Amino acid sequence: MTGDLEARLDEVKPDYSLVPDWRTSILITSKFDYRPDAGLAICPRACAHCRMPKGSDATPRVRLVSSFAQHIEPRHSSVAVWDNTLMLTPREHFLRLTRALADHGAPVDVACGLMPGGVAEDELRWRIAALSDGVRLQVARLECNAAGEIDRFRRMLALVRRAGESFAERVQVFAVVNANEPPVVAWERLELLRETGAQVEVVYFTPHNWYEARPFVNTAHGWRAADLRRFHDEWGGFLQNVELLASDGEEDEGEVHLVPDLEKSMAAFARQN
Repeated sequence: MTGDLEARLDEVKPDYSLVPDWRTSILITSKFDYRPDAGLAICPRACAHCRMPKGSDATPRVRLVSSFAQHIEPRHSSVAVWDNTLMLTPREHFLRLTRALADHGAPVDVACGLMPGGVAEDELRWRIAALSDGVRLQVARLECNAAGEIDRFRRMLALVRRAGESFAERVQVFAVVNANEPPVVAWERLELLRETGAQVEVVYFTPHNWYEARPFVNTAHGWRAADLRRFHDEWGGFLQNVELLASDGEEDEGEVHLVPDLEKSMAAFARQN
């Protein structure tokens, strides 16, 4: 699909008559600039845990979908905003979105969250305030992917809670583990997040350049497959490789078997960091 064709299709309202039982309007109001020479989809969010290739530019252009308000189906009982670029859009565009959502009045899910890495805290404060003026969130999705982000997360959480229960029915915090810290530090971070009363949603990190044998275990930061089992037992979350959950004693044969591939993958991962 060419970039021009994709842009034209994004302006077209989905035909919800094909799924008469569907009850959620799907909005995509902005996207990263399509760039076929990059080889992959490019995300402009600068999340520290993610190594999505950026192409030749540090931050690709964000393309706006002008007709998004027309894509809200009046009979639907909720709205889901799927942009991963939403917090990077111009304020004028963001205000158009908040007004459209408030006018519709149905609960909203901003699927990619309110607090992406790479966005200045003052800007996030402004956008949370704009959303809280009439928009009712099903869930306020925040994120905290390193111990150094905990204070910033707490400040954003305080803003969401000051907006009241009418703004967000519940608060969820995405927390990546198996990435850039050892297991003990990741565990302490999750405990601190749980103490805030937010729902902790654990994400098990796999580098985007990992195309070889699964599962990924970050041995460079002291992780073992047993650590992933322990985290999953306590914190849940989606674990790509269910075979990690089975173990016949302390010896982890699966981990031993994966060492050569892990060393090769981690060497490539280290070059990107």
